[in-house]
Amino acid sequence: MSVRARLALAVLCAVSHGCATEGETAVRARAERPWRQWAGWPARPAHDGEVQCPPLRGPADLMASDVGERVIQRHARWFRRCYLNSARFRPQLVGTLRSRFTVRCDGTVAPGVRLEGMDEAPELRSCVRDLLRALEFPRPNGGEATFSYPFTFLPQRVADREE
Repeated sequence: MSVRARLALAVLCAVSHGCATEGETAVRARAERPWRQWAGWPARPAHDGEVQCPPLRGPADLMASDVGERVIQRHARWFRRCYLNSARFRPQLVGTLRSRFTVRCDGTVAPGVRLEGMDEAPELRSCVRDLLRALEFPRPNGGEATFSYPFTFLPQRVADREE
């Protein structure tokens, strides 16, 4: 198909059905979730497929909560960057975002990440959810492990005074 024909088809589709070309979809995704373009953002893609866990051969030895905490703390700069990205538009943004998520037997985070709090910053919630889904946790032996973690976001000046 010629370039002219593809362009005419794209325009016809966009005008009649509101379709977006692949390039427009990629641009829209970057605009809606700019954090995915940050240099160094964890590139491990989350997957929503079903995970087949090996059969349990002994007593379940699920991951301790401090192991999950260490993974999150190792990526604290990214969570902080999510906050700073939102705080540019809301300078008074302060609060706690409580998360609850499940680490599957392969070390990936299951799609059902629950976040409570900070409803006034949907982009912060999306960024934190995307980052949690991109993290790789140690594989729990014997099944899935569920974690709860509170993220407290404060402006840097206040955080420095509290330490």
